Order: sequence, then structure tokens, then C-alpha cells
Amino acid sequence: MSLVILLKELLGADSEKFLPVIAKDIDSTVIYMANSNYVNMDYSDYEAINKLSGGNFGKYFVFPMGGIGIEADSPVRVRPELNGQIKYSTADIRQDIQNIPDKNTILFCRNFWPYIKDGRAALVQKLAENLQNNGLLVTGNYDNTVELPELLSLNGFKRVKDLSNVYEIK
Repeated sequence: MSLVILLKELLGADSEKFLPVIAKDIDSTVIYMANSNYVNMDYSDYEAINKLSGGNFGKYFVFPMGGIGIEADSPVRVRPELNGQIKYSTADIRQDIQNIPDKNTILFCRNFWPYIKDGRAALVQKLAENLQNNGLLVTGNYDNTVELPELLSLNGFKRVKDLSNVYEIK
């Protein structure tokens, strides 16, 4: 959701060429919750979204009746204009890799690499093949706990200058 907000705020109508965002997760509960049109937030989430959107929290979310708590999460309704720009589905990247577009792709593969015990190197190799035509791979900080940067480098990925966890094919 934050990616869509950022695209819309920075690019306005030009953001349409990057939408919809395809969002997949192996956990069907995560996808069910994403499709529910509600997300749990606390006040720090509200502040971060307001900062990201230039004070436009209400453009993307509807406050709950009691407001947003400082420490406790509150269910916040996602406006259809935001959720309509994201297509959620359940998938396992190891089987779904053939559905990744082979050009002009920014692929967010964040914070799941430590959970892939077998086949991590084969998956990185397939991603390197798929992203050769103007593709970027974005990982998360948690992924660095399994030496993912080294594995990416061995398969032809190079970190994009001044962007942590963003890689392109050399």
C-alpha cells in the first residue's frame, strides 16, 4: 500500500502506468486480511503515512470511530481508490516465478528469504534470468541474515548505488 501511495503522490496521473501493483504471499491468511479492506494501525503508522503522503492520510484511509491509538492497533478502513490499485493473490514464488514479467519489472522479494531453506540458490538464479531486461530486485533487511547479498552477487546482481537492498543485473 505504501508503494501505491508513494507512486500516486509523486507521479499523480502518471502513476497509472505502474499500476496495478501485483501483491502475492504464500500465506493465504495474509492475503485474506489484505483483501478485507481493513488494516491495523497505530499512531506511528498514521504519522508515517501522513509523512509519505504529504498529509493526505484521509485520501487513502478512513479513521475508525474512536481514532487511532498511540500504543494499540486500531482497524482502519482502506479506501477503495487505494485497494483497487493492488491485486492480491496467494502464491509461492518458487512455483510462480514463470509469471514474473521478463522486462521492465521491479520485483519486491522482501523478508522471506530466511524461510526458504532448500532451493534458495536456484531461485536467485531463476530471478537473475528473468530480470535481465531492465529489471530490479528489492529485498528486505531481514533477508541479509542469510547472506543473500553474497548469493545475489554470485548470480550477476549488483547493488544499485545509494539504495540499500535494491539490485540490478550487471
